[in-house]
Amino acid sequence: MTYQDMVDPRSVHIVNTFEDILAWPIQAGIERVEMNPRDGINVFYGDTSMWPDHNLDNSPTAGLVRFTLCAGFQIGGFWIMSAFFEFWAHSGRNADGSVATPRHDSGAHPLLNDPVWKERFDIDRSNWLTNWADPTKGYGALSTFTPQPGQLMAMFLAAGSARMRKHRTVAGRSQIVTFPLVLNGEQSFAPDGETTPPVPAPTDPDTGNTMTEIELLNHIRDEIILNVRRVQEEEAQKATERFNAIDERMARIESAATAAKEQLERGFSTPFGTIRPVQKK
Repeated sequence: MTYQDMVDPRSVHIVNTFEDILAWPIQAGIERVEMNPRDGINVFYGDTSMWPDHNLDNSPTAGLVRFTLCAGFQIGGFWIMSAFFEFWAHSGRNADGSVATPRHDSGAHPLLNDPVWKERFDIDRSNWLTNWADPTKGYGALSTFTPQPGQLMAMFLAAGSARMRKHRTVAGRSQIVTFPLVLNGEQSFAPDGETTPPVPAPTDPDTGNTMTEIELLNHIRDEIILNVRRVQEEEAQKATERFNAIDERMARIESAATAAKEQLERGFSTPFGTIRPVQKK
């Protein structure tokens, strides 16, 4: 059984992962992709036992990682892809005793906004920018737009922790698949590059738009608001710490003054007797 790339690897620009990742041989197959608001993107794949497991971030107490979910979009007419989520494919228990089951989902749908940002900062920010292509993590052009419904998305699996070039185990990957990104739907992929129609079939797919001017301005506005709030929170915290330090210092001075006054009233013991303050008549 062989799987064929649905995008020519030579036409893809790779960012923030191993530069030769698409030169790795295809050793496993993506069989189906499901999309829903709860799980984000579910990826169902074939045998990956030829790829070794390794401890996440090389920590002996961390879970075992087998491969990384890689993805991308066409931006300005060019495919740009990177590595995002680390997946484990074993069952049983991790080194810390926690139960391990194979991972299948991304956990964050690219078409939805991040609820954490809404709750903490009251900002509507795309999951794509917070959980996938974080602008602070070096994803380049992938961080300059927001995916749209029906836009063609590419995806493949790569052995090891390919996210930000963390850990290379063996050179192996799955085929590159493409599918229209929808909120709810699925698409299956057969060997030799054959696919079944997506469910539901999107209408008027937008396969190459970059961020519009309004989206870019909104993105810049959100970043400014966030940075201002962060600075305000940091300055408020520093001011609180300064006031607390002053209060503690004043309390110590006051305590020392009280103790000195009490000692003065009791008098001072010397080899020649006790010295007491002169009482005014």
